[in-house]
Amino acid sequence: GGNSGGDVSGGSGCGFVKDINGKGQGAKGEGVALMILLIIILAGIALRRIIAELKMRRAFSALIKGLCFFVVMVLLAQAAACGGGNGSGSSDSSNSSSGGSGGDAGAPDSCQGLPWRLVLGTSGPDTSWTVATAKNGDVLFAATEGQSLATDIVLRRLSTDGKVLWEGRWDSGLSDEAFVVTEASDGVIWIGGMRRTGNVLDLNTTAVLLRFDGATGAVIGNAWTWDSGGWDEIDGVAVDSGTVFVSGWAQGQSGSQELRVYALNAANLSVIWQKSLDSNGLDAGNGHLVLWNDVVIVGGSWNSSGILAQAQGIVAAFNRSDGSEKWRKYVGDGTDYREILGLSSDGSRIFATGWRKVTLTDWQLMLWAFDSSGSMLWESEWGGSSNERARALGYDPADNTLLVAGTTNRDSNDDIVLLRVDSTTGAVREEKVWGGQSGDSAQQIAVAGNRLYVAGATRSWGNGNSDALAMGVCYRPWKLPSTN
Repeated sequence: GGNSGGDVSGGSGCGFVKDINGKGQGAKGEGVALMILLIIILAGIALRRIIAELKMRRAFSALIKGLCFFVVMVLLAQAAACGGGNGSGSSDSSNSSSGGSGGDAGAPDSCQGLPWRLVLGTSGPDTSWTVATAKNGDVLFAATEGQSLATDIVLRRLSTDGKVLWEGRWDSGLSDEAFVVTEASDGVIWIGGMRRTGNVLDLNTTAVLLRFDGATGAVIGNAWTWDSGGWDEIDGVAVDSGTVFVSGWAQGQSGSQELRVYALNAANLSVIWQKSLDSNGLDAGNGHLVLWNDVVIVGGSWNSSGILAQAQGIVAAFNRSDGSEKWRKYVGDGTDYREILGLSSDGSRIFATGWRKVTLTDWQLMLWAFDSSGSMLWESEWGGSSNERARALGYDPADNTLLVAGTTNRDSNDDIVLLRVDSTTGAVREEKVWGGQSGDSAQQIAVAGNRLYVAGATRSWGNGNSDALAMGVCYRPWKLPSTN
């Protein structure tokens, strides 16, 4: 869930802005003092005129002037309370929805400080797979940066206008990658990902779970890991009531990959329960994880012989307390390749996004909705004869829509596509395609009221090869960064 994340307070219409550290600041005290002095001077002049009218027995004229004096004083007092008009931002009337879920900021959202684009990285193959909002509205942006054989996990805390507040880094000495980031209620930031045991061609990896101090970005303790002897990674993390829920994939007993889910004690990282789903083919919990009522929902792919072959998409629900499987549903009949990657919920339905392979050069962006028992409510797709895919999904309760971020190459190079989708029918309401001269992609989003934060990669800007891309976008109304 997102946070309200707004920078402009509502109620009286007075300007109230945040500085880069999130601290509120009003108008300058000098402006208030001058306004009060002006009120006193005008009050003296007005009272003299009213007394003069009364002495001349012009009661009606005195009454009219008294009323005018009262109105002027009210207006001046409100101006003084608002700091003499010195606020640095204003709220767009079309952006009044608080939106999001679980946010601590009480003010209505605005698009102040948006849009923005932040490109970060080295001369190596840098990228970002994940972004989230913190409890106070800040943006948590995790990236994989460095050279091919020695990438690091880099976590940055950003202000809502895209300024870097701090940076934290984890380096195992090998090649490390981050796939998911989230903040717990105590302010600890959790990152799931993997580290390679050797070079980029090595198919033996180790799943890693990291903790960072939310105030400083310092790494907390040691990484929690699993290593099945095959390909291991963590793609889903959620924290609730002292329990950390983790999902991903690992080598199963059959020797192929399996979908794997853990519940851990957040204090000491001991395992509470662990469950696996294994078709004896290639299975992957490479989708996101969401907590919903009393279950943990995980998405991925099922019973594949490889990405160039066939697979069904899978969404499965596990009991939070003991990990017992409550239900699972598949999408597709196994004659094409499908994956369920992005997940979100409105409290009564589960929404999912992913893709299906039509041909090697034609992938379709897919969307699904499920009820509380896993029954499919609808399925829809978006795209043409080119490659469209998505793994980023969020829900906007303000107008009952889904926000989707994906990638399309319909204009030859990869571009980022942003969709607003009717959550009742799956129909696309709006679409925006954004990109530069080279390839750009979106991997994750965080929804915060009218704000949409996007994580991905770009070859259009940066230090060469690919670079990590973070964007702040307003989507009510649409405001996207310049592509110049």
